[in-house]
Amino acid sequence: MSKSGVNMTPARQDNNPYKKDNRTTPNQGGPNSRDDKRNSGNFSTPNHHHQGGHNQNRDKSGNRNDSRQNLPTKREHEEKHDEKDSKAEGGEKKFTGRCRLFVGNLTPDITENDFKKLFEPFGEISEVYVNTGRGFGFIRLDYRQNAEAAKAALDGLQRKGRILRIRFATHGAALKVKNLHPYVSNELLEQSFSQFGDLERCIVIVDDRGKSTGEGIVEFVRKPGANSALRRINEGVFLLGVDPKPVAVEPLEQKDEEDGMPEKFLTKTEQYKKYEY
Repeated sequence: MSKSGVNMTPARQDNNPYKKDNRTTPNQGGPNSRDDKRNSGNFSTPNHHHQGGHNQNRDKSGNRNDSRQNLPTKREHEEKHDEKDSKAEGGEKKFTGRCRLFVGNLTPDITENDFKKLFEPFGEISEVYVNTGRGFGFIRLDYRQNAEAAKAALDGLQRKGRILRIRFATHGAALKVKNLHPYVSNELLEQSFSQFGDLERCIVIVDDRGKSTGEGIVEFVRKPGANSALRRINEGVFLLGVDPKPVAVEPLEQKDEEDGMPEKFLTKTEQYKKYEY
């Protein structure tokens, strides 16, 4: 006989597998679920939605925050170390396309070693190419300021009866970006285009008052990255932030607007004498 006031009936368990669980999982409808529209560029194409920047890397393992997952691997540590070595103290990257020089009017007897020795006093060298048959060459120095110093010192220098002609080489992986919103910054432009490949430089062009002109320049490390951006943006609709107007890209047309055409580089032909003053 059971004692009065005590319920000896076992608790009933609900084994219905079709009953919904009212408990909510974390990160549903929370503030972290919203995409930051200012982090990168968005593609808007039929049945496709590619989003760049850091929003592509999401944690698919849930909400567990294990500190061990954030430990860098040996390879990542080496890559970061190499990246630090490739930059100057001011943050400038080494051996970019902006440090590459074209050298013309070379004599046929010049060797690659002779060509390299001309530029060794101005900094480190990573690329040397000489075409003795056509009398020109290319060379890449470590930093832009060193390349500018070499150009200023050697351009117009007479060597074995020929005047050297030096100018900055065309950047083969540079794009011009149009239709930029006035609030697009250098950083946002870099975040948006980093999904296509490694970048050297991203600049929003401003006027003399510091206001955006709606255009920018994006320079990739390698040409395939520039070709990928050119193809994918022109085939789809690429948006930056909340601006509904898509951006447009085209290969950057580079011109020499600094040195012009000095008198010493003109070929003295009979036609030249007619215009001689």
